[in-house]
Amino acid sequence: MSPNDLLRDGRMDVELLRAERSELNSIAGTAVRLDVDAAPISEAAFVDAVADARTTLNPNCGIGRVTREHLAGSSTGATDDGR
Repeated sequence: MSPNDLLRDGRMDVELLRAERSELNSIAGTAVRLDVDAAPISEAAFVDAVADARTTLNPNCGIGRVTREHLAGSSTGATDDGR
């Protein structure tokens, strides 16, 4: 189901939503579990390991090493080299 499928004559097709209720509930439950499982990712040791691995794998990528704040979810998008 795509967002375009939900609009019919400028109105929301709630029957389609009702028909897909079971699958949408399953997807929502999975999203909640992923959110819970992902919570520890902001731990400093994990974030540093990911940043170090990224730099090691691609040191010449041209965007610099991602900062801990960026990997932990900061919206600044800053990198160590200021880009």
